[in-house]
Amino acid sequence: MAFCLWIVTDIVYGIKMWELSASAWADRAKALFIIVIIFYISDFSFNSIAKYFFGKTEPRKSVYTLLEYFFTTIFTALLLNISLVIIILYVNRDDIKIQEFILINIAAIPIFMLYYLSIRNKIVYDKFISNKILLHKIEQDRIETELQVLKAQYHPHFLFNALNTIYFQIDPKNSEAIESVELLSNLLRYQLYNMDKEVDIQLEIDYITNYIKFQKLRVSKKSVISYSIDSNLKGIKIYPLLFMPLLENSFKHMGGKYTIELDMRLSNRSILFSLSNSISDNNINSKKGGIGLENLKKRLEILYPKRYKLTIDRDSSRYSTKLIIDLR
Repeated sequence: MAFCLWIVTDIVYGIKMWELSASAWADRAKALFIIVIIFYISDFSFNSIAKYFFGKTEPRKSVYTLLEYFFTTIFTALLLNISLVIIILYVNRDDIKIQEFILINIAAIPIFMLYYLSIRNKIVYDKFISNKILLHKIEQDRIETELQVLKAQYHPHFLFNALNTIYFQIDPKNSEAIESVELLSNLLRYQLYNMDKEVDIQLEIDYITNYIKFQKLRVSKKSVISYSIDSNLKGIKIYPLLFMPLLENSFKHMGGKYTIELDMRLSNRSILFSLSNSISDNNINSKKGGIGLENLKKRLEILYPKRYKLTIDRDSSRYSTKLIIDLR
């Protein structure tokens, strides 16, 4: 670019490059050094400007585009003219001529603006490639998730069919075994057919109560399990099985005085689910939740982003969780 500008100015002033003295070439080498510095300054500045304005979106995108090119043009003009003054006064040691400023603005500014466009286009291209890679990864994750869901569904289907077979083999007089199989079948049926869509809150409540009934059949007789469910929880749609990881953990880690307390209610279009259980001395330092709790948080982020609050508290004798889901 520097050589192109020198050729143009030499033609204008009638200078023949091959007739220049050694000192004149030395001055041009100094000027070239200044131009290289200006190039790196412009490169850094152009990248910063392009990245800043590239992130601006509708509804004022056209306004930001005009500001972007206006600001870039003004910045380029100032940078070039300041560098020209430095070269004239401190390198060429000559008088400032207005025609040189006109020439550099006419010839150099378009070149710098083309360079800016190339930087901007590279940023757009890199963003396009990045989005394409991201979309490809999302598609791979979706396929992997679908495969995992299909694998997960295979086992409940197998168990569900096996339970039906066992059900008809049980002695009709064994009422407890029949009740256990019926409850477990209902739990599996709900998991199989109500995973990917919103359901009526009553179905979720029925599942929770059936799960508690099923767990009561196996836990110690000294266990005290109390639960309160608000009667106003009606006509509400919710994604299923969001409360189950918390309830499962309570039964899994229950100890000490063997108590579980559950409260589920509606408050200002939000569901408040509170749960606490006693813990034994052996479980005080144990890590509770694990992968089930992590998966719950991921589901909540997907299904109710910024519309939920999950808190976990623990002391020496009790473990408490509270989940609030905003339905608005």
